Amino acid sequence: MTSETSCEPAERTADRAADSTVDPPAVRPADPPADSPAGRPAGEAPGHALALLNRAATAARQYVEQAALREEALSWTAFVVLRLVWSEPRVETRQAAADAGIAKGTLTGVVDGLADRDLVRRVPHPDDGRLVLLELTDAGQRLVSRLMRAVDAAEAAALSGFDDTQVSQLDALLDRLVRRLEPGGARRTRARGPARNTR
Repeated sequence: MTSETSCEPAERTADRAADSTVDPPAVRPADPPADSPAGRPAGEAPGHALALLNRAATAARQYVEQAALREEALSWTAFVVLRLVWSEPRVETRQAAADAGIAKGTLTGVVDGLADRDLVRRVPHPDDGRLVLLELTDAGQRLVSRLMRAVDAAEAAALSGFDDTQVSQLDALLDRLVRRLEPGGARRTRARGPARNTR
């Protein structure tokens, strides 16, 4: 009786010794915090890059409006529409709205204002009477020619702090972002117009 009782602690001790030889479970690397995805610099707040892009786009629009469009009493949106119509002989209104990134109703108001100034005219589609095409008038052609020179000068001034390589890299990165995120972006980024000056 005594011997059976005295061997029990020894068995438990052996069991514990055997358990101590088992390899510990592998430790899985901790997942990155939800607000720090791969590719973000350490310490950068969520949405920082998108906030910078938005700020840059707003600053660029305001700069061009002040430097090139104010004298012609044109908004940025009106200039975008004029440039789209200038880049092709005729543009269907639905496509113009999509390419400009604005609602069809917004385009209607913009085109009404441009038509009142005899810069753009609406013409029926030759194959589908339900569709309307936009084309520049002679006055519109002359205005866009002046505007493109002014906008090109404003762009050169805005980018004067960058060398040619940096400008090319910026252009390529923005183009790549548009192609990735915007429906039809690959086609839209090619619509640069018939005559774009280079630095």
